[in-house]
This record gives sequence, structure tokens and C-alpha cells, in this order.
Amino acid sequence: LWVVPSDGSGDPRLLAKAPLIQRIIWHPEGRFIAFRNTDPSNETRTIEVVSLESGAILTVHSLSEELDDIRLNHWSPDGRWIGFSELQGIMEYWVIDNPLRGGTGDP
Repeated sequence: LWVVPSDGSGDPRLLAKAPLIQRIIWHPEGRFIAFRNTDPSNETRTIEVVSLESGAILTVHSLSEELDDIRLNHWSPDGRWIGFSELQGIMEYWVIDNPLRGGTGDP
């Protein structure tokens, strides 16, 4: 996952190196990026948050292997919560408290 200044004023910066990064959503203030990571070797799927300021990456949720799909939907307007949905026969909706913003990371 690379970040490039939109005005072209600086060099690209590597934020996260992972096997398969998908479903990227930007924090409302542009301070964090949440994404889904999938390890193809064992199909482990996680939701991770990276701080653009410090580069810290935290896994905020590990996903069940039985899930058909996971979608990161949105950040709350204040940037404290990450909304996502899981599909396993029926669609379930969840929110996670952003631990990089002082939250617990608990759904």
C-alpha cells in the first residue's frame, strides 16, 4: 500500500506490505487507512488500520474462515468507528472502535 502526494510534490511512501490488500477506506480526516488483508497461503483475512503519521499498523479484527465475503463500508464521521459487513449466508453489520485513535478495537 503506497501513498503518493496528490500534488506530486514528494516521493511515494510505502505504508504497508502485505500479500493481498483490498477494500481500502480513508479516514475522514485523512489520518488513517483501513483495509482488508488476505494471506493467500492460509486464507487468513484481517481488517487492519495504518496511521499515515507514524506508519503503525494494527490488526483490528480477524475474520472467520467460513465467511463468504467481508466489506469495509465506511468510517464514522468522527473517525472513531469503522463499519464493515460480513456475509455468511446472511449479511451481518459490525462497527469496530479505532485503536489508533484511542479506541479499544472491540466490535
